[in-house]
Amino acid sequence: MDNPQENTVTQFKKATKQPPTSEEGARSLPAIVCTDIDKTPDPRRFIYERLYIRGNVTGTAATGGTGKTSIVDVETIGMALGRNLLANEQLRAGQLKVLVLSLEDPQDEYQRRTNAIKRCYMLKPEEVELIQQNLFQLFDRNGSFKLLYRNEYGLFVSQEVFEYLDGFIKQKAIDVVVIDPLISFHQADENNNIEMQQVLGALRELADRNNISIHYLHHNRKGGDSGADSMRGAVALRDGSRALRMLARMTEAEAQELNIPSDEAGFYIAMINGKSNFAPATNQKRWFKMEGINLDNETEDYLADVVGVATPWTPPSLFDGFTTEQIKAVWNGIKHLDEDERRFDVRAKNWVGHFIAEKLGIDVQSNKPRIRQMIHSWMDSGVLLKGSYHDSRQAKDFATVFFNEDHDLTEYQHS
Repeated sequence: MDNPQENTVTQFKKATKQPPTSEEGARSLPAIVCTDIDKTPDPRRFIYERLYIRGNVTGTAATGGTGKTSIVDVETIGMALGRNLLANEQLRAGQLKVLVLSLEDPQDEYQRRTNAIKRCYMLKPEEVELIQQNLFQLFDRNGSFKLLYRNEYGLFVSQEVFEYLDGFIKQKAIDVVVIDPLISFHQADENNNIEMQQVLGALRELADRNNISIHYLHHNRKGGDSGADSMRGAVALRDGSRALRMLARMTEAEAQELNIPSDEAGFYIAMINGKSNFAPATNQKRWFKMEGINLDNETEDYLADVVGVATPWTPPSLFDGFTTEQIKAVWNGIKHLDEDERRFDVRAKNWVGHFIAEKLGIDVQSNKPRIRQMIHSWMDSGVLLKGSYHDSRQAKDFATVFFNEDHDLTEYQHS
């Protein structure tokens, strides 16, 4: 496999002390045109899901240790195979050639992660050979490889680095470039909108010139949530990216809602679209689970490595494990409960959830969020209705639920 890193450290370590000449900085002015609105344009050039787009810069952002590198590793290996491993489907774009700029981790760490992916997804020898033909890496931990550098004259694009990458992309017909992380690829002030626009401008030029997708990895602020507003640094990075994906580990509240033990919540990662939907409901998020893969590389002096690999995960359905007959028995039982035995308020001693838990044979305390969702689901579908009853002893009205007599039980099909 060709190594694009060869001699890069020595080649780019020197920092120029001269400002660019007018010839070096000259650019042709853009043409002013009229748009033909009657002509149907070509479709957007998505080559991997709705995130990697030819001619565009996109990003993945998360707090540290969330698993974004692992997810992107699985994606790039899948691209080299022409298969979306996380969705278990072939790519319409076919096999893609990918260049990963690993600017934080050393080569042996990258090999551990990719070897773990090979084991987790049980890749065949011929698939491994294909990956080695289509996946390229550049490693630079000492920070000498920068697309934008700074000297006493200001911030400039390194023509050496730009042309080096441009030449390699053309030579190998690269389709995707991944930058991990973006902060290590420039000397711009991360909090300066104008300078971050310069970074994005240089990346867009590289993407446009070669019709490739450029995807960067970025960190969120410490303590930030999973929304795009939590991205660290200037908003120009968020606003200038064609698409953004936000990742966040499962919270304790989400784990309780999904009936996951709280000490296992950290293994689950949620993905949301950072540009259009900052806070979707738990069941609207796309989930991944980190699986620990043993590399079986133990020596006399060191234990074997266990590496986390991102795998697809689907939250359990509200009604997983219950038969149609059990659900209908719950509804029939609610029909015959007294008014004060089917209270709507979860804090009530006679909350209807206690009856539901008993009929389904589950613990009410550990399943309280799930039972509440069941009740709301049945109310949304019209099976249960919300009403009230008057307690003459307390001289108060209380919210209750009751079975909708107009609902036909025979139509219910439990999936």
